This record gives sequence, C-alpha cells and structure tokens, in this order.
Amino acid sequence: MVEQALGLAGKMLGATAPKWQRLEVICEEFLGAHASPDDEAAETILHAPVSDWLEPVKEWLEQQTRAWSFLDRAEPVAAPGDETSETDPWELDAELRRLAGLRARWDEVFGHLAMLFRMLGLWRDAQFASFGHFCDERLGMSRRAVEQRIWLERRFHELPALRRVLRERRIPYEKARVIASHATDANVGELIARAEGMTCIALRRALEEEDEQRQICARKEMDLRMPRSVAFLLASAIAAARKAAGRWIPPSECLRIVAQHFVDTWGPALKRASTVERRVFARDKGYCRKPGCSKAAAHAHHIDYRSHGGSDEPHNRVSLCAVHHLRGVHMGRIRVTGKAPDDLKWEVIGRRRRSTER
Repeated sequence: MVEQALGLAGKMLGATAPKWQRLEVICEEFLGAHASPDDEAAETILHAPVSDWLEPVKEWLEQQTRAWSFLDRAEPVAAPGDETSETDPWELDAELRRLAGLRARWDEVFGHLAMLFRMLGLWRDAQFASFGHFCDERLGMSRRAVEQRIWLERRFHELPALRRVLRERRIPYEKARVIASHATDANVGELIARAEGMTCIALRRALEEEDEQRQICARKEMDLRMPRSVAFLLASAIAAARKAAGRWIPPSECLRIVAQHFVDTWGPALKRASTVERRVFARDKGYCRKPGCSKAAAHAHHIDYRSHGGSDEPHNRVSLCAVHHLRGVHMGRIRVTGKAPDDLKWEVIGRRRRSTER
C-alpha cells in the first residue's frame, strides 16, 4: 500500500521527486482531512520559534567583533602580471594547477578539522553561542552541511579503502559520500568498482533501490532518509491515524492507513489508460536512459523509426528526456541501436563526422 501511494505521489510530483518528498504530500493529504491530537503542539513542532537567548548573544558577539575593526586589513594578493607587462600563460597555468591541487584536498581537510573543532568543543573557547552559530558566522555554511562533512570524515576512518581511492582521484568527493552511506567492510571494494563506471546520481539511485528492496524483503521494514520537518509531519500523521482509530495502533498500521487514504483520494483522479509509452516509462522507471543523464523521461523514442518500418513494441522504444530526444537523436548528434532495455548501444556523433555523413 505504501509503494502504491508513493507511486501515485510520483505521478503528481514527477519521476525525479525523491521518496521523502512523496511521503510529505501523502502525510499532508491525510492531515488535511484528519486532525492531529493537539493541533497547537504540532504547529509548535513544525514552526518552532528561535530561542530567545540566542539572538542577544549573537548581537553581543557582533559588537565585540566591531570593537576590533580598527585593525588594518590584509592587502589582497596581486595576480601574476599586470596591465603594463605581458603575462606569461605558462606562469598562470602553473598557478592554476597549484591551486587546483590544493582544492582537491579541501573537502577532506575541512571535514577533519571540523570534526576536531566540534569534538573538542573549541567553539565554546572561541566564545560562540553554539556550534551552529560558529558555522553560520565563520564558515558561511549551515550546521547540517558541516555535520555531514564530519560524518563523512568518521566514515573515512572506518573505511580506509574509500579514503585511499578518493586521494588517488579515482572517484570524486560526491561519489565517496554516496558510497559511505551504504558501504561496509565487506562490500566497499565492490561499490568503488561500480562507482567508477556510473554517474553519481545513477549510483545513488541504484544503491537506494537495492537497500530498500533488501530491507522490505528481509526485515519487512523501510528505511527512508528525510528532513527533520518531514519526520515531524510523519509523526503528526501517525498521531492523527491513532486518533481516528480511537485506540493505539502500531506505526506500521498507521502508515498503511495514511497511504490508503492517499490512494483512495488520488487513485481515481490519477488513473490513466495503459499505453505502450506508459509501459516503457514504467520499465525505465521514468528516467532518461541516455548514459550520464539523470533527467525525467519525456518521450518514448522509437529506436528503429516507424518511417523505416520500426514496430511500436516496447523493445523498440526507449525513454529519453526532451533534450536528448529532440536535440540529440533527431538532430543527428546521438544514435541509439539495439533492443531495449538491456541491449542498447549508444553512439555520440561529432559535428565533423555528421557533416561528412551529409
């Protein structure tokens, strides 16, 4: 029932909408028709005011900072060359490569220092109101973003193989973050090998789907990462389901009731006739199949054109986004051959070759 509700929500929001966004609209629909046990309490949880003590402390610290404004500011570092002299391009090239080398280690060094800064409570010694205040004032980043870097640094300590391939630049930082969310000592090598041949988005989707299927089949549970606001919304929906039932019921039964309400409400409105195009979209999970693309599918392209005798069967159709279909395939920049979904061959045709073929 939950999967059916999530599927209907995906039709409303689009195939690229993550599951936490789909769960959000499912809970909002239920709460729109069922009151929670304490509406005022739920409103306070979802829209909690900022603590009264935090803003005065921030203002006091800003006053202290202005007290030191008389100190001389550091002069900006001059770039190599100037308007009156000829700039050596190789000098600029060497400087850019040096800076790029420093930038390559930035994420790892940042996570390590942030972990130490928080673990040792150094933000208190620096006279900040909270660790979040330090992140906002000094780093220009949200506390959640910095805590994600700290979490990844801890995972690097647990998975040294992942840190090694990151330093060797076999995978980028974002892929390492995705692998760290799913890897264990036993499968980290396998995930690294898969990551080298996939885009970051494709890797994340594949691993999340595998984890979800494993949880549902083995433990009959669903582990879903979501923002805190959606978690509060889910808790309010569960409380509303119990109030409507008039007794205490398990969270799983509450979730089934919430999902059932969404399906009963939106199922008839979103019911559409089964066509070949929709079956192709369902087979390809609603995404463009062009390697490296993560956009939602817009068209079901005929691999062998109908004008050339191609059939309308699913094996002759592949899901493509509008850009890759209209500007890629039909403008001669991309060619796809074979049979869908697992026997496709993609070819990118350069401008020079395309003009020669004409």
